[in-house]
Amino acid sequence: MSEIRGSVITDDGVRLTYKTVGDGPRNLLLLHGWGGSANSWNGFIRALDPLKFRAIAYDIRGHGDSDKVTIGFTDERFARDAFAVADAVDARKFICVGFSMSGRFVQYLPLLSPERIEAMVIIAGAPALAMDLPEEVIADWVGRAGDRERLRQVPVMFAMNPDAELLDEYADDAAKASRYALEATLRILTTSFEERIKGRSPMTPTLVLAGTADKLLGPDVQRAIAGYHPGSKVVELDCGHEILVEKPAEAAGRVVEFAGALPH
Repeated sequence: MSEIRGSVITDDGVRLTYKTVGDGPRNLLLLHGWGGSANSWNGFIRALDPLKFRAIAYDIRGHGDSDKVTIGFTDERFARDAFAVADAVDARKFICVGFSMSGRFVQYLPLLSPERIEAMVIIAGAPALAMDLPEEVIADWVGRAGDRERLRQVPVMFAMNPDAELLDEYADDAAKASRYALEATLRILTTSFEERIKGRSPMTPTLVLAGTADKLLGPDVQRAIAGYHPGSKVVELDCGHEILVEKPAEAAGRVVEFAGALPH
């Protein structure tokens, strides 16, 4: 599949790098997890039909090849960044797909421009309410900044049968993430915008994918997230938390099935 790379400058002056794969009529805007990059979606993208979908993946600020800045680490700013990338590739409407920490961020997008969001897909996502992250865990993970091998160990902690090649791709790009970004994105998860999504109207069609053996953000957490989005569907996959390096093709298949049932 042909891959096109580019970058966009946000309205607060930050350069975000992105790539698009496929020429299909339906846009998938893909937001990666902690320490990841656009390349975190490689296994997922390979399972898509490029004639039916256009995958748009980008490096969140502070990650991958995007600018290493110390500003804009908020839920709203991340949502605005997502729209900036979508605008750069003329994706007026799209399905937003978020993994792990970005499962939280995609829930903010409909709060800004609901008419542009065809649907949401939350893959082993973090909730909109505050998480209790122990300081020793934050210190341990952030202390791995720049250390490829130690960063590679993080997804291994939460996976059953990870793909070694996909893990290596993750580690290569995780080493590029700034220490500031690694800490700031974790600390966002300790805040809440729960009240903003309660009773929101109109509702956005939502698919939630959970790993049955996920010890980090497992099925119970995913069902609780689904509860904030009436009518959403929860599907469990036989894996741990790291769905993008464990079951990327199966996850893509579920998203394709979900998208196929949406109105055009």
